[in-house]
Amino acid sequence: AKNSEEVSHAISFIKEIENDEFWTSLIDQIIVHPLGELEIIPRIGARVFLGSSPKPEELRRNLLTFYRAQIKTGNLKNYSRIDLSYKNQVIAKRHVY
Repeated sequence: AKNSEEVSHAISFIKEIENDEFWTSLIDQIIVHPLGELEIIPRIGARVFLGSSPKPEELRRNLLTFYRAQIKTGNLKNYSRIDLSYKNQVIAKRHVY
């Protein structure tokens, strides 16, 4: 992050999710990009890009919906990156083999 405002944005997100079992079990590391966008590196699976104004409840709902759909079809391991930065959308990038 370039300045304290961007860091405080990340801290605010962390405070909102610190008592949420889903987020705390999923997240291994949080990256704050230069423009203040957040990205998480989960304990397992693809990186998850949250964007610059993450809303934990909305992001959780979208991510769980995506995970459940991919687990049903056995495709979850096929993705290298999941992008939740768009409202009510999940954009996933497949691994290139």
